[in-house]
Amino acid sequence: MLEECCYGYTETLVLNMVRRGMFGALLNGEAAYLHDLREEMFSNKGEGLWRRAYHTQSDGNLYPTHGLGPVANYLSINRGDRFDYMVSMSTPPRGLAAYREAHTPQGDPKWKEKYINGDLNVSLIKTASGLTITLQARCFQPSTL
Repeated sequence: MLEECCYGYTETLVLNMVRRGMFGALLNGEAAYLHDLREEMFSNKGEGLWRRAYHTQSDGNLYPTHGLGPVANYLSINRGDRFDYMVSMSTPPRGLAAYREAHTPQGDPKWKEKYINGDLNVSLIKTASGLTITLQARCFQPSTL
């Protein structure tokens, strides 16, 4: 998997431990990308110019690879096993609108946006060999503004 988060110190350490059998047979993996991006998303420069738009276009996990990449390596995805199917669910989309209300002046073009991507997405993945993965993603902490 082409994901830079697979090659950090901790991820490489855990991968070597998995390969040495230090955890026994892995049956399930859990992965997440929980990153508060609201300030960045509402910026008038950099990623704020494009990142928020995806939340108006589709619902789902918009950036699964940071969390999923290392777990896919640990479970030998594309190295003997493969993803077989997935179920994905999202909460209602409330957080970005609440952040906009608290931080964006009236009349700003951002007020015309309708966010459809849920605040939290949970995906359950099953591999061809029967292993399971729980994947979560959110770009902010829903309980805070």
